[in-house]
Amino acid sequence: MANDVVVHELTHGITNRPTGGGTAACLQTLEARGLGEGWSDAVAEHYREMILSFLPDGLNKAALLSLTTAGLRTYPYSIDLFVSPPVYATFWANILHNVYAALVQAHGWSSTAFTDPDTAHDNAVFMRLLFDALSFQPCNPTAFVSARDARIEADDTHYAGAHYRGLGVTAANFVDDASVPAGC
Repeated sequence: MANDVVVHELTHGITNRPTGGGTAACLQTLEARGLGEGWSDAVAEHYREMILSFLPDGLNKAALLSLTTAGLRTYPYSIDLFVSPPVYATFWANILHNVYAALVQAHGWSSTAFTDPDTAHDNAVFMRLLFDALSFQPCNPTAFVSARDARIEADDTHYAGAHYRGLGVTAANFVDDASVPAGC
């Protein structure tokens, strides 16, 4: 079994527990389950990237990846909407992929994120915010807006709101918005 599948499934167990107060029964609605798939895919993608960074340069790293660039999904995660069109089941994971890419582009990447979670490099910040935001969410969060708000609250708590990115300020359930807060 591929490591990314194992990490994906383990992440389901991890994300179910802090969401909504620790009952492990708060990701049951369609939207909440979609968020769970997104978190699990994002953590698996991050784990795969971290493992590949430790391999010697001469090794064929592509051989360790899934047979297709999309892995188990229909489309690969990408910042390009033509490569990864909005599909509900993977939409949250692609949002997280875009946030991760923007954070790393802006603030760098560290191969020590596994052993130094307090590093300022944004591959570590990304994971910390992903997991910390879970405890700020209500039970069965409604679509992406609740998850966005929880992530912003986690960022405000730990980093004084330094990592702005994501769903627009007037986004609502099933209503897209690309606007950003005036301070960004």
